[in-house]
Amino acid sequence: MVAIGDTLKPSIRKETVSARFLPGDNLKFEDGLPAKSKAHKDPAVLWSRVDFLPIIELKGPVPQKLKKAMLAAQSGERPAPIDLAKRTSEEAERDAQTAKVTAVEIIARNNRPVILETGSLGRPIKMLSECTRHQLKGWGVNPEIEAKIVRPAWAPGPQRWFTADDFPLAMLIRIRSRWSKRACWSMPAARSPNAPA
Repeated sequence: MVAIGDTLKPSIRKETVSARFLPGDNLKFEDGLPAKSKAHKDPAVLWSRVDFLPIIELKGPVPQKLKKAMLAAQSGERPAPIDLAKRTSEEAERDAQTAKVTAVEIIARNNRPVILETGSLGRPIKMLSECTRHQLKGWGVNPEIEAKIVRPAWAPGPQRWFTADDFPLAMLIRIRSRWSKRACWSMPAARSPNAPA
């Protein structure tokens, strides 16, 4: 999500900008990065990920089930199969939540929130979801089949696949901090061992 405008100029000491969907207290995201628009250099904020499901804050010790899942992920163990019923329930909850959202509160400066009245976000988010589905079809991926796969393609430790030694030193010096590693897979359902019958 991107927001642009003079009122979003952050406080000098703010490294990230928090925001939340209204109404509600738990629909918040705190990792907004201050930026400037390309055309007119207006103050802007970019959130790389927003979600309409409430954030559950843990108080006290980490539950054993969550701790076990975290240790499994760190050790490179393959994730458990996706629970399709749970995912369907979460999608329904997210759809209901987006329909309730009518504004975004952005706290770029201390104690001076900016509130953007959007109206219900239910229909716009559905349209964005349809856009994503059409994009997948353009890539040769069938969204209906993808939605039924419970054990998607998985590869442990992709961060170890490439190192600085895989690139010429001159290239690394030229692109410096902008260098990023990306990988994308597209596997036809007929060849996938986890595709539904």
